[in-house]
Amino acid sequence: MCYRAKVVSFLCFFLCAKVLFGQSLLKKEVTLEPEKVALERALEQLANEGKFKLSYSSDYIPSDSLVKPLPLATVQQHLQHLILRPVKYKVSGEFIIILPAEKRAESVVKISGFVENKVTHERIANATVYDPNKYYATLTDNSGFYTLKVSSKNDLIPISISKDNYFDTVILVRPKQNITVNATIKPLVIEKVKSPEIASLRGYQNFRDLNSVKLFVPAASISQAQNISYTINRPAQVSFLPAMGSNRGMSGVVTNHVSFNVLAGYSAGVDGIEIGSVVNIVRRDVNGFQLGGFGNVVGGNVSGIQVAGMFNNVRGSTSGIQVGGFQNICLDTLHGVQVGGFFNFLSGKMEGVQVGGFTNICASNVEGWQVAGFGNWAQKEVSMVQVGGFFNTAIKRVDGLQIAGFTNYCGESVNGLQVAGFGNVAIDSVGGVQLSGFFNYARQVEFGQVSSFLNVASGTSNGLQLSGGFNFANRMNGIQVGVFNICRHAKGVPFGLVSVVLDGYHALSAATTDVLTSTVSVRTGVDRFYNIFSFGFDSKKWGYAYGVGNRKQWGKHLGRAWELNFWQIHPNGNLIFESNLLSRLNYKLTYRTGFLTLEAGAVYNLQTMATNIPEARIYAPYSYHSLSAGNTAFISWPGFTAGLSITLP
Repeated sequence: MCYRAKVVSFLCFFLCAKVLFGQSLLKKEVTLEPEKVALERALEQLANEGKFKLSYSSDYIPSDSLVKPLPLATVQQHLQHLILRPVKYKVSGEFIIILPAEKRAESVVKISGFVENKVTHERIANATVYDPNKYYATLTDNSGFYTLKVSSKNDLIPISISKDNYFDTVILVRPKQNITVNATIKPLVIEKVKSPEIASLRGYQNFRDLNSVKLFVPAASISQAQNISYTINRPAQVSFLPAMGSNRGMSGVVTNHVSFNVLAGYSAGVDGIEIGSVVNIVRRDVNGFQLGGFGNVVGGNVSGIQVAGMFNNVRGSTSGIQVGGFQNICLDTLHGVQVGGFFNFLSGKMEGVQVGGFTNICASNVEGWQVAGFGNWAQKEVSMVQVGGFFNTAIKRVDGLQIAGFTNYCGESVNGLQVAGFGNVAIDSVGGVQLSGFFNYARQVEFGQVSSFLNVASGTSNGLQLSGGFNFANRMNGIQVGVFNICRHAKGVPFGLVSVVLDGYHALSAATTDVLTSTVSVRTGVDRFYNIFSFGFDSKKWGYAYGVGNRKQWGKHLGRAWELNFWQIHPNGNLIFESNLLSRLNYKLTYRTGFLTLEAGAVYNLQTMATNIPEARIYAPYSYHSLSAGNTAFISWPGFTAGLSITLP
């Protein structure tokens, strides 16, 4: 009982919807001049003021009779006042067709004839001739000839003729068994003007050339839809295939509130819900919910939810949710969510979320999230997040986050974070952080680059470069921390095993010390932090050292330097592989003249020696202090250094 009540309510709703739409033009208020005129003139004024077209037969309506219009009334009230006969009204697009109220037994009528150009008198091929009441339709052949079968109970049958770039024409004929009706239609005068509506139609241009449209929709249905400039609203339709349903050959000009397609369907639009077991094909817009077992094809815009087992193809914009088992295509903007089992393609701007099992492609700006199992591509800017299992690409700026299993690429600047398992590339600047498993590249770095092997700033680095291998910057104003640091110019500090600054501090020195009588050292880096590589010997021993230093010039000549060197000392004729470390902390005073610098200072020595090695020796030349812990001895003593260094250009 409950089920029957729901069905009855459902049918009542859509019957009411149909009646309300059919009466929309009739309820429009129109103001007329209350002066006596011929009925034909009054009806013409009413149509002009109401911005619609009237079609009627002068056989039934005395158009030459005098009437006095009402000053202000609805279209239906005006018609009832002017036509003092029982009539009924049929609304078809922009036409109001006036028909006699009396009905007769339904009969099948065959109408045939030619359609000609009213100006040139040339016969017109592929013009649509149709019955707007029952949606019977046909096309003229190459000679302009047509044959149309219709059924009617009325005394007059409206026949509409439409052709792309021609004015629509309606002819009323009396039903007979066989009728010959030749018609002329007037061509439109097309002005070449720029219209803001043209841009919104760019998705329609290649709609009829899509393979899915060619496969399912008859060419005649496509031509008929192209010929008719208006659309008809209907509460519901059922079809087996395009042109094989309740809307017949006129399906391409009908917008349905409820549409069910057993296999495939074709319509002008959907303003409600559409379900199809194979494919739904909509020439213009979808507002509501669309479900296709295999796919959905929409020539205009989608506002709502679109779900397909295989694909969705929208030639306009999408506002809402688009879910495709394999792919989604949208040729304009996306305001919402695209979820594709394999990939998503968007030609316009994206404001929302793209989720693709393999890849996402956006040919414009991304203002939201792109998440893909393999990779994401944004032809312009990314304003929020790209997450790709393998790669992310933004041809222009990134204001947000790029996360990829392998690599991230940005064609301009990154104002955010790039995180990749292998590498990050920003052709311009990085205002945030690049974090990768192997390498980072940017022209300019404002905040930081962190990698396991290589960081490159081909321009300026104003932040941190942290690498397990190499850091390179043309101009370094921040900090470099790595095994090898290289830059041309430095206002910052490089910390590493080897730091080379091309216009930094480079020196070659020779000195004598309390441990080794002859030493040679190479210094490279900047004044605030430089690396020292040394070699020394005397008659009993030899050694090599690595160290770091810091120096400061007090004036033109005087300065000071702190240096910490770590020496590995070997007795002559022996090579000790175990640790025999001599740590020397130097404080030196310097006197510079030209490129020569005299250096002399005090040293604190700390020797760490393994006592179980026979070759190990204590290298203190005089009294010392010692401390033992197991097989390790710690010996300390004061010392000195003195020498001469040459500053290299």
